[in-house]
Amino acid sequence: MGSTNEIDTTAAKYVAPNVNTALGLVRVASGTLTFRTSGALDTESVVNSYNNNQAGGIAGGAVGQAQIDFVGASPNQAITFNFGTSVTTDGGNGLDMTTQFGAASGLVQQAQNGFGAGALQTFSVETNGMINGRFSNGQVRSLAQLALARFPDPLGLVRTGKNTFAESGTSGQPLVGAATSAGLGRILSSTLELSNVDLGEQFIDMIAAQRGFQANSRVITTSDEVLQELVNLKR
Repeated sequence: MGSTNEIDTTAAKYVAPNVNTALGLVRVASGTLTFRTSGALDTESVVNSYNNNQAGGIAGGAVGQAQIDFVGASPNQAITFNFGTSVTTDGGNGLDMTTQFGAASGLVQQAQNGFGAGALQTFSVETNGMINGRFSNGQVRSLAQLALARFPDPLGLVRTGKNTFAESGTSGQPLVGAATSAGLGRILSSTLELSNVDLGEQFIDMIAAQRGFQANSRVITTSDEVLQELVNLKR
């Protein structure tokens, strides 16, 4: 019995005899099953894995278990092939899953303990800065974490505009850490920050500017009236 599947494997460790580039197939594992005359599964061999830069592969340490290198995943992923409880190897009856009778073969049972491929649909940010991604296969995975910084002298930071600040010689070096730890604050997602100015002071400044503009406009009006009087005196 051999296993030749069209899957997303990285070809870095699969040598040419085990790769069919024309069909896009990679021979990832192989093993042997034997059956009794009754059709029951008798023995199962260890599985040969071919992700070791060798055409002949290397035998695994467990029955039915192979090592495969998938694209974008850690190398040597352990994949277990379960053909049933064989008589000699497992001490079973050999009839619960894989059998070989004098008739056409057919699949009678299939189980999966992994998850299908999924695409990132949305993400959320926790109070500790952890960014969790939700995928189309229903899985939630941590993708990254936001960090916060604390300065020994926050008043020494330099304003760079648009509510942003930059490190300066007097502010000290930033102390970076995860949110909600070491005295750092927390992160609130889907939240807008309020203005950090004193509204009362801004209203006073606005009124003062308005009154100043009114006073300046009065000066222009008075100057115009004086000039008009001078013109009338000449007449």
